[in-house]
Amino acid sequence: MKTFKLRPVMWALATLFASAASAQSVLDLGNLGGETSAGAISADGSTVVGSAFTSNGSPRDNHAFRWTYAGGLQDLNLPAVISSAAGVSRDGSVIAGGFYDVAIGGARAFRWTAAGGMENLGTLGGGRSSGAGISQDGATVVGYSSLSNNQIRAFRWTAAGGMVDLGVLGTGLSSEATGVSANGSVVVGISQFAYGSAQHAFRWTAGGMQDLGTLGGAQSLAKAVSADGMVVVGSSQVVSPGPVIAFRWTQANGMQNLGLLGGTNGQSVANGISGDGKVIVGLSNYDDNFGYRAFRWTEGTGMQSVVDWLGSNGASTAGWELTSANSANEDGSVLVGYGKSPGSNLYRAWIARVAPYGSGAKQPDGTQPDVVKPAIMQPDNYVESTMVARQALAQSNQYLSRMVMWGAHHRPLASYGKLDGQSCFWATGDIGRSGGERQVTDTAGEVGVCRDFAGGAVRAGLGLGFGRQSLHLGDFGSTRTGGNHLVGEINYQTTMGLLLSATGVYGKWSADVNRGYIGAAGADYSRGSTGVTSTALRLRADWNDVWSVAGTALSPYAALTATRTRTDGYTESGGGFPARFDAQTQSGLETRLGLAASYSLAPATRLRGTLEAIQRLDGEVPRVTGQVLGLFSFNQPGISDSKSWVRAGLDVDHQIARNKLLSFSLHAASRGEDPRLSAAVTLRIGF
Repeated sequence: MKTFKLRPVMWALATLFASAASAQSVLDLGNLGGETSAGAISADGSTVVGSAFTSNGSPRDNHAFRWTYAGGLQDLNLPAVISSAAGVSRDGSVIAGGFYDVAIGGARAFRWTAAGGMENLGTLGGGRSSGAGISQDGATVVGYSSLSNNQIRAFRWTAAGGMVDLGVLGTGLSSEATGVSANGSVVVGISQFAYGSAQHAFRWTAGGMQDLGTLGGAQSLAKAVSADGMVVVGSSQVVSPGPVIAFRWTQANGMQNLGLLGGTNGQSVANGISGDGKVIVGLSNYDDNFGYRAFRWTEGTGMQSVVDWLGSNGASTAGWELTSANSANEDGSVLVGYGKSPGSNLYRAWIARVAPYGSGAKQPDGTQPDVVKPAIMQPDNYVESTMVARQALAQSNQYLSRMVMWGAHHRPLASYGKLDGQSCFWATGDIGRSGGERQVTDTAGEVGVCRDFAGGAVRAGLGLGFGRQSLHLGDFGSTRTGGNHLVGEINYQTTMGLLLSATGVYGKWSADVNRGYIGAAGADYSRGSTGVTSTALRLRADWNDVWSVAGTALSPYAALTATRTRTDGYTESGGGFPARFDAQTQSGLETRLGLAASYSLAPATRLRGTLEAIQRLDGEVPRVTGQVLGLFSFNQPGISDSKSWVRAGLDVDHQIARNKLLSFSLHAASRGEDPRLSAAVTLRIGF
């Protein structure tokens, strides 16, 4: 809590910031049981920090949090009842903020790392301090601290020098640091310039504190500084009393009035600046009714709303009310802020971009895209889409080889008995479907030949086929996969009635991915194509006709199946935020224990029923890694893939001639990795 006084307009401004932070509590960053407020985003866009209430009731302690695209919202678990994070390093690994120390009854600034946890930065001799910003390398923390006489001072902290008092302007008694350059050598903030006076924006270097003045009124506030420390932005009164106006300051030109989006009696606030100092973002009145809109300012365009900026570059924000822009990336092509999402009265985080990627990109000839699409991202939904689409693709790609293995080839070749001659030809057709939220439809066709050796004790076969699959992911889009496969099988019939078999499948397919996520006007899609290679090997033992009950022959069997599928890396196109996905390899291992029952329905027709239990033995689906083009990288953890399920089947074998056998099969499975319902038809001809 500050001890120096603020003029009424500055209190109003502080209230505006507080309400904005509270509004951000309903963003899809998760929660700790109550409201959540975002304080800062890292320069690479990967990490958000802030504070979150543990409940919406009473008591509701406030905890500092760290949110990442991969890990969601993480309570920093600081040894304090109340804490808040205010600044984060470029890569999101170091965090600064403040906490309340119950033991001493005072607030303290902290610096946090994942490896070392929280470091108490102490004070300048008084009872309280708080961190407000951190350098991009995480080595320098700035903020304010009380002295032993309870006066407030801006501080700069480093591991080597500890907490250093930056002093005040002139004969003032208080100061506070609010921002710091990339290397920590330049600090900006506010300070009294005389006893009892208003506050002025300052810029501090090793040479001391420089008064940046005002736009003509009594007070000003510096909020942020460019990476090189040469450009300062903030807000200042033009007249006193009066509203504040966003400013841009340089040593050469002094303080420049950035104006308003609209109206004549409003205010504007500069919240952030791009690393190169060329783009300034914030919020401004757009009419005299004190409605606020996010703005983006450059020297060439002046102040324009973020909506107009996106629209002039071929991107739509239909349905969104963009209230404030809070930060920008290095060149100002990516902005983050908060506003009201389509059809909602709640505030949500947004990320907007105009870059050579996605629907915000201009055509090679400089014209805009034919179809204007949204360029607003909801980060939580977007990151979930990368995980769902990629992991679903990895799993479903294995289904095609499994379809071959446990569809038309769910029985060994020798289980169909002898046909007229030593050789055979087969042709099969398969279809399988799994319902639910993510519907999968598999189809496959195949032709092959087989031959008996060693007096019929050995049968070997080789087949060539094709497979197609469509996977519907609900709001997250769809995938289509297709290609060819090669299957080989060898059977050995022992004199003890034991049938041993080995079946191998090699498939090479291509997949088209249409990944969906929520954009400004609803659903948005980015598309990509990739190659898929899969191998599978099944070792199986059938103990034929071990028991006989009422004319029904019972045959137990066991199988061990290993699969390995590689999905190549690919880069998407289209949509507001296309991504690049790294290659991924998915391995699987499962066991099956089953019982087959055969019964002669007629001299030419035989029924065969099966019941089997399946156990998936391997662990996790591989991690999903890649990068949103021009934005952040993602590294999604694998999910547990160990499952158990059961499957029941019914075969009808009908001898339509001495050398022709027509077989139908139907299978139903519980929830697992076999189709919930599948069917196959096979024609076998002996010669």
